[in-house]
Amino acid sequence: MTNDRPNPRLTRRSAFAVARPLLASLFAVASQLPGSVRAQTGGSISGSVITGGGGSDGAQRPLETPFQGRRLTYQSKLPFDVVLAKLYAQIGRRPVDLKKISDESPTWDDYKRKVAPYAGPAGFMLFDVLNYGEWIGKAGIDRRELRIVLGNPLIAISMIRRDLNAALFVPVEILLTDSPGRHACSVTYVVPSSMMVLDASDKELVTAAAELDAKLASLVGGVVAL
Repeated sequence: MTNDRPNPRLTRRSAFAVARPLLASLFAVASQLPGSVRAQTGGSISGSVITGGGGSDGAQRPLETPFQGRRLTYQSKLPFDVVLAKLYAQIGRRPVDLKKISDESPTWDDYKRKVAPYAGPAGFMLFDVLNYGEWIGKAGIDRRELRIVLGNPLIAISMIRRDLNAALFVPVEILLTDSPGRHACSVTYVVPSSMMVLDASDKELVTAAAELDAKLASLVGGVVAL
C-alpha cells in the first residue's frame, strides 16, 4: 500500500541528514546479504581513478575519481501544485522512518517485509522534502522550489552490494521548480547511473543502475505529463 498521509511540514534538514537513516539501515543489514560486495581499498581502484597516496609532506592524498554526471530537465505545462500532487500520489506524502524500521527488523527478511509496503506504484517512497522556496524569497528570488529525496532501500541494495560508494547516489533527488509566471514548472535530476557506474565491466552494477534510471525516468515522465 502507498503511504499517502499528509505531510505535516516541509523540513529543512540537510541532504546528508536525509540520507543517513537510509545508509545506516542498509549497512546494518548488509552483513546478512548473500553475494559479495566489491571492496575498494588501498591506493588505486579500477575505472577512471587518479591514484592517491602519501605526499612529500607525509599527508595522505584523497583518491580522485572523475565522472561526468548527466542532468535531465523535464518541462511541464502543468502548474507546480498539480505536478507535486501527482508526485505525492506516487511516493506518499510523509517521509518513511527507515531507522525505526531497521531498529525493528532483526533480519534482512524482516526488513524487506516491513519496507516493501511503503513503496508507491512507481516503486519509490518519500524520504524528505527540502523547501528552498521558504528562504530564497528572502534573497529576492520569488520562486517556489522543492528538493525531494526519494528512493527504495530494496532497489538501492542491488547497487550498494556491488559498490559501497554507490550509496553516495541513492536515495535519488529531484528538484521541482515553479515557472516565473507560476503557470508551469520543471523537474530536474541527475541520472543515477552517470554518477555511480565507473567500471563498465561490472555488468551487475551496470544493469542495476540502468534499471534505477528507467524507474526514475518513468516516474518523472508520468508526473509532468498532461
